Amino acid sequence: MECGICSKPLGDAETVSSGHSKFHSKCFKCFHCERQLGGQTFYNVDSHRVCKDCYAEKVAKKCAACSKSIIGQSTKLGDGRDFHPECFVCHKCEKPIETAFKAAPDGSFEHTPSCENTSASNTDECVDCKKRLVNVKYFTLPGGDKSCVDCYCEKHAEFCYVCKNAILEGQSHTVSNWRYHKDCFTCPKTGCGKYLAGRKMTLEGKEVVCINCNE
Repeated sequence: MECGICSKPLGDAETVSSGHSKFHSKCFKCFHCERQLGGQTFYNVDSHRVCKDCYAEKVAKKCAACSKSIIGQSTKLGDGRDFHPECFVCHKCEKPIETAFKAAPDGSFEHTPSCENTSASNTDECVDCKKRLVNVKYFTLPGGDKSCVDCYCEKHAEFCYVCKNAILEGQSHTVSNWRYHKDCFTCPKTGCGKYLAGRKMTLEGKEVVCINCNE
């Protein structure tokens, strides 16, 4: 049997198995530092094997907030910036942003329309239906009034240009005054459907399409 890298016979040499192939241990090494990878965590990058340290230093994207390498889950914005989920926080309540958000004038981020709440005092009530808000999900409007989630959806929320549902949770995008849920922000062309954030796009009539589909 031959080594999957050097193509020489494995013989009695120490070997490493990965997938359906076997390799000489000395051949199975990091593309950058040449550290042997047998029994180590590594990543496949452009058909090369990269050890965990080299991946963090040379390959992994850096968090726009803390500048440290991102290994694993990340929050990606439409402008190409990436964040650790725990670093992408609202500058008002300092909690991670997992719902809709907007950029503040100073470049920080905040929940939109305001920090979401699930608890209130006995005197708090919805500005629209007058429902008591104790243990009721509500949103604080720009003027300070509180609106329960049902009334907020009916009277105050912005709606997705594609699915027409209220934009409450998850990252959203705005193009030409049209708002989109993250999952709805895709090229509408048949056979495409690619997520448009970070891609070159253009307006085609009343649709936003990727450049490739417009050519």
